[in-house]
Amino acid sequence: MNKKYLFLSESTLKIIAIIDHIALFLLPSNSDLQIALRAIGRLSMPIFIFMNIEGIYHTRNIWKYFLRLFVLGTIIDIIGIISKYGPGNILIDFSMYTIIFYFLKQKNIKSLISIFPIAFLVLSDLQISVFGIQFFNSD
Repeated sequence: MNKKYLFLSESTLKIIAIIDHIALFLLPSNSDLQIALRAIGRLSMPIFIFMNIEGIYHTRNIWKYFLRLFVLGTIIDIIGIISKYGPGNILIDFSMYTIIFYFLKQKNIKSLISIFPIAFLVLSDLQISVFGIQFFNSD
């Protein structure tokens, strides 16, 4: 791809994601500014997923790629639990996507193993953390 036509770089996407997180943590809930900045920040997520899949296809060692995402996601989960924000970040999901794509690319009986990370992602949508502990707000 010719770089001069690339108008949205990875750095730009990170800045957009930071805008989303600043709006989440620093602005009053449901204010007009927070809603507007969060809407802008949400535009970056599909592109981050695309970049994750590109990383899967272009990595030399998919297991190191998985481990890097999973370890960093786990560290962020631990920090979230300690700081009372709770677990949950997209890096754990990205690490599971990595495993799913790896096994689906095998195109044999190993492809069935991809059911386990898919099940993990479904369970994580039910508010179950990496550590198997449920964290809910009482509201």
